[in-house]
Amino acid sequence: CVAGQEEVNQLTTTSDRSCRACPAGKTDADSNPSTACVACGSGHYIPEGSIGSCNSLRCSAGFTDADSDPKTACVACNGISNYSPTPGRSGNCLAMRVCQAGEEVTQDGSSTANRGCQACATGAYSTSTNSECETCDTCLANQYRTVDCSTKTNVACSNCDTCDPSASTPKTLKTACSETENTKCEDCDVCTLSTHFRKAQCTATEQTQCQKLTLCSSEQFQTRQPSLTQDRLCQ
Repeated sequence: CVAGQEEVNQLTTTSDRSCRACPAGKTDADSNPSTACVACGSGHYIPEGSIGSCNSLRCSAGFTDADSDPKTACVACNGISNYSPTPGRSGNCLAMRVCQAGEEVTQDGSSTANRGCQACATGAYSTSTNSECETCDTCLANQYRTVDCSTKTNVACSNCDTCDPSASTPKTLKTACSETENTKCEDCDVCTLSTHFRKAQCTATEQTQCQKLTLCSSEQFQTRQPSLTQDRLCQ
């Protein structure tokens, strides 16, 4: 008998010894055919005629004994959704970690190693799984921020409104657009013609300027009548 076999019948004076290969699931652990083949448990692949210890015939890292039967071949983990980091695994491969939105991949997974993830740093974000973090946008000078940067969301910006003093209801600036607030407008003032005249018309950024009308004294007489845009003149 040779290594990888076991003796079935001993040599006698009248008959030759008989040998057989170690069956699948068993190994010739000591390479001595005079001793019985040794059965190995799950986590191994032991084809017929195997030689060596059970430990030396374990499924390698990156593989698993999927059906826990040492007679069948080890199955490779795909390195995308699953892996096996150590030899001798049985059952399913380990599930690969999935980096979530708000995280980024620090180490790609493989058939023998899990995927590495870490949270996006301040000022960066990711919105999909197993991706890289990106730097959050910055709003332009004429914009304000409607959504703040977070690890899961980019900044969102909107254009600042402009007040329109020529609209059907004239508007002028009340509060300027800020980093997080839109422009606020208010109605342009209308001067009371009986007591005031308009010194300056409202603009997109300046309110109407009304000035009180001059009153002629008892010793004066009016030389120019007041209008919407002019004061009374006295002499």
